[in-house]
Formats: sequence, structure tokens, C-alpha cells
Amino acid sequence: MERIVVGVDRSASAQRALRWALRHAADDDIVTAGHVWQAHRGSRLQVLSMAEIQRERPRGEAMVRGLVDEVVAELGGVSAAIEVVAYYGQPRLWLVEMSEQADLLIVGRRGEGGFPGLHLGSVSSYVTHHAHCPVVVVRDGDEHGDDAEPR
Repeated sequence: MERIVVGVDRSASAQRALRWALRHAADDDIVTAGHVWQAHRGSRLQVLSMAEIQRERPRGEAMVRGLVDEVVAELGGVSAAIEVVAYYGQPRLWLVEMSEQADLLIVGRRGEGGFPGLHLGSVSSYVTHHAHCPVVVVRDGDEHGDDAEPR
């Protein structure tokens, strides 16, 4: 049994990473679909209270659960166990922390933010250098999520 962590946001790249993870997970693996969000007001990062974080967390979990359900239906079902988690903070730091308990970390090439044209986004670049387990970066443009870059 392996624990696989996949970083999920609303980007097409993250959806490909989730598809790749679920497609390649073995029957007894545990796939944790993790979403990490930050609050912004305009271009400024906003600090939230614990009460606000607790109030927003179910929305993040619901978004991830919806994406997971969509991909599972598209694949015709999966046999791996799936966990959904949502955290507030810096995605790159949470994913590295989650990698401490993982056998494999999977991320998309670029998430929702960033600059078009970069080979890797800031989160995928960071986790390839700091994760505590092997990392798979799933490339854009692969409809089936089968083309990945091991790092």
C-alpha cells in the first residue's frame, strides 16, 4: 500500500494530475487529493482568522470532492481509497509537509496563478526541490494525463 498525495486546484493542469494519480494508483493505495487556498483582496494576500478558515474549509473540500467525483466517473471508477483535504496557507509549504507522510507527490505543471509560458509553476518547481518523497509533474497538453515528468 502506498500513500499518494496529489495537489488539486481548479486548473486544468491539476485536473490532469488528479486523473494521472487515480489512473496509476493500485487497488490498495490511498490517494489524498489536497487543496490549499489563500485569500486575496485584489493583489494583496489576506490573513484569515481561525473562524474564517474553519468556515471556508468545507468549500475547498467540496470543490475537491466535485473534481474527484468527476474524474472517477470519467475513468469508470477507481479501486484506490480517496481522501479529500483542504488547508489554508501556502500551497508549496503544505504540499511539502504532506509529502513527509507520502510515498509519491503528484502535481500539475502550473496551477491557477503564475505567468504563462513558464516551464514549471512556482509550486511545482518548489516541491520538486523540497519534497520528502518522489514527485511526478504531469505536463500540460496530455489529454489522458499519462505523460509525466518524474523529478
